[in-house]
Amino acid sequence: MKASWHWKLTILGSTIACAAMMGMQAAQATPPSSAAETLAAQGAAAQGSEYAFTIDHEDGAGMYRVATGKLVRNLMPGDDLRPTCSIAAGDDNVVSIAKAYSGSRAQIFRFNASTGRYITTLSPDAELGCPKLLAGEGRTLYALSTKLKLYQIDPKTGDVIGTLFDLSSAYPDPSTPSFTASDVKIGPHGYIYLLDNLNKVIVRFDPRAKAFLSPVRLDAAGQALGWEMAFAPDGSFITIEDPVNRTGTSGPYKGKIFHFSTSGALLRAVETDIELANCITYGPKDTLYVCDQHDIKRFSWPDGKPSGSFLKKDLTTDLVFAGHGKSRHHHRATMGVVQRAQPSGAVRTGEQLTYTIVVRNHGQGSSQTTRATLGLDPALVQLLSASFSRGDSWVREASASQVTLSFGPMRPGDTLTATVVLQVLPTAPVGATIGGRLTTSWDDAADGGAGQSNLAQVTVAEQAASAPAATLAIATADGGLRIRAQGFIPGEPVALWANTTGGAVAELPRTAADDEGALDATLAPATLAPGSFASLVAHGVWSGTELVGAP
Repeated sequence: MKASWHWKLTILGSTIACAAMMGMQAAQATPPSSAAETLAAQGAAAQGSEYAFTIDHEDGAGMYRVATGKLVRNLMPGDDLRPTCSIAAGDDNVVSIAKAYSGSRAQIFRFNASTGRYITTLSPDAELGCPKLLAGEGRTLYALSTKLKLYQIDPKTGDVIGTLFDLSSAYPDPSTPSFTASDVKIGPHGYIYLLDNLNKVIVRFDPRAKAFLSPVRLDAAGQALGWEMAFAPDGSFITIEDPVNRTGTSGPYKGKIFHFSTSGALLRAVETDIELANCITYGPKDTLYVCDQHDIKRFSWPDGKPSGSFLKKDLTTDLVFAGHGKSRHHHRATMGVVQRAQPSGAVRTGEQLTYTIVVRNHGQGSSQTTRATLGLDPALVQLLSASFSRGDSWVREASASQVTLSFGPMRPGDTLTATVVLQVLPTAPVGATIGGRLTTSWDDAADGGAGQSNLAQVTVAEQAASAPAATLAIATADGGLRIRAQGFIPGEPVALWANTTGGAVAELPRTAADDEGALDATLAPATLAPGSFASLVAHGVWSGTELVGAP
């Protein structure tokens, strides 16, 4: 399958494609002079403030105060930074800027995000072209080349640590015949997200597992999507309309803001006065920043209403936020909550029903407090007791209709357990259903998060019983295989493998459960041909739920 990275700057009717500049011999960039090493007194005094960093082909790279939009300092002039490629801000309080340098090579300039001082220049020995930089957790630095190879770069030496994927000749989703990455960002769960605005699909890659997840197809039929994307705090996707593709070169140019759910459903389209967006970034104070033709516009979120202009500045191509040791990409906790009922299938009236609730931090940052709420039907059950595996966890709230559990701080990989015992009332009618999903929320060093547990329902019956073993449903679809199942945590990664007819185990591309904890994935014939396996296994990475299906 053909794949390519297409970075571009649109200027009302004309396009400057970075790929076309790859053969240009650019001048050696000069680090900022020592005379410019000191911040203005006003900038140095603003402890705890955040800064915006921009790049463009004319003015180069600049550092601005978020609160006022005032220029703090110019990091590099445009002449030294052309051809400008991308900018990234990391947890290490460093802003990195990439430019195409010579042939297929690139240079990366590193600056202190709190002071704007120049740190070093990296010259990776790789064919990066005009790369898109990504700042991962901690000091991790990635560079996506023009040919769609993702490299991990040593942030101190510039050495190439490794190649995470190579999409130059093959793309993991055969249903997309020609993949073009118009934007790439690090998003929820630390995954790398690649937007193909032409095919209206978002590809997800887990850098820790080094595996692709199932793509998210955007419900945007008939819409002309722009080249950029951003993430709302709940992990949903935001893109901007490309009005040129909608109206042609005659205009008028008035693009919409599109808001998609995490599963790709179009939630709304907001009318705006955006002409042509070159970048879109979710910034401080729940504000969406859009780099338009002649200014950087702001929109409050989630209502999408205009909230003024941040900068009157032409042709800004990229924008990130950082400053004073705190970038917008703090280490995030990712909490997975699993519940198991005993008995698991049916319970008698008048007997006890026990829920074991396991909370695990799957993220790379520590959680401060995690809350999990279990709904109760007062006509069916009453709470008897709740106990915990650690002393800093407790019952935050208990009523006839719900119980909220509070779990103490958890580092990455930590697990805490709660045991909740319910009494099934003698008056509970046979056939009634007890239980539902736990709703969860947590605090961390970033913006915190929220989610749901798996579903664990029990039926009131005359005899207690265990639930029948769940299985994968497997059917042929478009020459391939469609697999479906229930019972996972909403959004959790799901590992797949096949036990082949020859006795081998074949690992398959990872996917993820949807917002309801359901698995619905299609495997192309090239991935797994019908008749080539004895069974398929789906394993929930967070919940440990493991389901098996046979053809």
